[in-house]
Amino acid sequence: MIRLNSQILMILLKFLRSLSTSNSVIKMGSEIRTFIFLDIETTGLPFDENNTTKITELCLVAVQATHIRLGVFPRVQNKLNFCFNPWKLISAEAEKITGLSNSLLEHQSKFSADTVESINSFLNLNRKPICLVAHNADNFDYPILRAVINKTGKSLIDGILCVDSIKGFRELYFQECNTEESEVDSSVPLEFTATYDALLCDLSEETESGLSQKAPSVSSWATFILDLPKTTNQFTSSRRRCSYVDYLCRHIG
Repeated sequence: MIRLNSQILMILLKFLRSLSTSNSVIKMGSEIRTFIFLDIETTGLPFDENNTTKITELCLVAVQATHIRLGVFPRVQNKLNFCFNPWKLISAEAEKITGLSNSLLEHQSKFSADTVESINSFLNLNRKPICLVAHNADNFDYPILRAVINKTGKSLIDGILCVDSIKGFRELYFQECNTEESEVDSSVPLEFTATYDALLCDLSEETESGLSQKAPSVSSWATFILDLPKTTNQFTSSRRRCSYVDYLCRHIG
């Protein structure tokens, strides 16, 4: 079960807002009208159970995509929640996390063809196109749900889009990192840029071409270098400036 704080919710809304009006979605003929958040609880992890994992709880929560595009917190409008008897031993770790035990689910129905029909009826109550949203869904929720549905011989209604929100979080994270790096690059001190190196080359050429005249003293060149704007990294900056002074000393004298 995913616990959402306000910061995570804002990131999720930002991701869904961009998704609802993305070019790939619009090319399909229409914008997304409804986002339905999917969450399932299981008897354990597929890796630990040799891919025999069963669903113990399924929850669907529907919101209007319009609310997200407007940038407002969406009001939950439709909800569907089922608990199932998995007819399989629930792992101790899963029971601890979900609060669902075999004794608690003893009198619940198992996941069946009737369950799929109920899910489809719920989906049909919402405006289409519909997009399912789940966290880490490509590695967990979607494969497990697909396998359980396939065993019933039924299928979900056509035209349902699916998205894994964790991929959206990562995409937004890397976009923000790239933006921050660009901002840092734009504020790099002059002496660490290619422009500064070009300036030194021009000064060196002017000095060499004017050797027949009175050349400026080494001390004046050193003063020019050391008077340039300082950087926050004093140690690195001092070493870089000293190297430029040495460079000029070699070419002047």
